[in-house]
Amino acid sequence: MRLPAPSDTAADSLTMTCFQMVMSSLYHIYLALEEEMEQNKRHPALVPIYFPEELARTPALEQDMRFWYGPRWRHEIPYTAATKKYVERLRDLGRTEPELLVAHAYTRYLGDLSGGQILKKIAQKSLGLPSTGEGVAFFTFPAIANATKFKQLYRSRMNAIEMSPATKKKVVEEAQTSFLLNIEVFEELQELLSKNQENGNISGKQELRKRAGHTGQGLPSTETPSQKPQQKHLSHSPVLRWVLTLSFIVATVAVGFYAM
Repeated sequence: MRLPAPSDTAADSLTMTCFQMVMSSLYHIYLALEEEMEQNKRHPALVPIYFPEELARTPALEQDMRFWYGPRWRHEIPYTAATKKYVERLRDLGRTEPELLVAHAYTRYLGDLSGGQILKKIAQKSLGLPSTGEGVAFFTFPAIANATKFKQLYRSRMNAIEMSPATKKKVVEEAQTSFLLNIEVFEELQELLSKNQENGNISGKQELRKRAGHTGQGLPSTETPSQKPQQKHLSHSPVLRWVLTLSFIVATVAVGFYAM
C-alpha cells in the first residue's frame, strides 16, 4: 500500500516529504547498524547488548518504506550525503573496531525507546495516518512489554561489558560521534527542504530528490507543477518540529551515555 498525499497544498506535500526523508534515512542507518551487529554478534563487547528479537528496526522500516513509497521503494527512497556518511562510519567500525558499535546501538535504540510512542502519535496526528500503525511501524517494539524496564536491563548489560580504560574512552568518544552524525542528518534534511520551499512550487520536489540522491531509478509520479506556492514557513511544520524533537531525544540519550 502507498499512501496518497493528504491534501493538495504544497506545504502539506513538503511536510509529507520531510517525514518520508527522515524515515528513509533511518532505514539506511539501521540496515547498516544491524547488519554490522549481526556480523559481529559474537564479539565480547556486543554479546551482552545483542537483542535482535526485541530491538531490530530494519523489518519495521521495510514495512514503512513499502507504505510510503510503494512496491518499488528500494529504487525510490533517497540516500542523502549525510546519511551515507553515517552508514560508512558504521560499516567501517564493523570491519575494524566492532566494539565501538556499542555507542551507536545505545544512542539509537534507547533514543527510539525513550520517545518512540510520543513521536508516533505526533506523526499520526500531523499526517492524518491511520491509528492502526501503518507508516509508523518503526516506532513500535512488540517484543518489549515495558520500555523502562528494558532500558534498565540494557544499561546494566552495558555497564557489565569488560573494556580497558582506553577502549571505554574510545566508546564514549564514539557516542559523541554518533550524536553528531545524527544531527548532521537532520540538519541536511532541513537544508534540503528549505531550499525546495524557496522554489515556491511543489514541482521543486523533483529537484529536492535529485539533490538528496537515490538508491535506484525512477521517481514517484506525485509532482503537480500547477500547484501554487504556500507562504507557510517550513519551521512551522508539525513534522519538522517532530524532527527537532527526535534530535533532542538523541541528544539526551547521548548525554546520558557520557554520564554512565
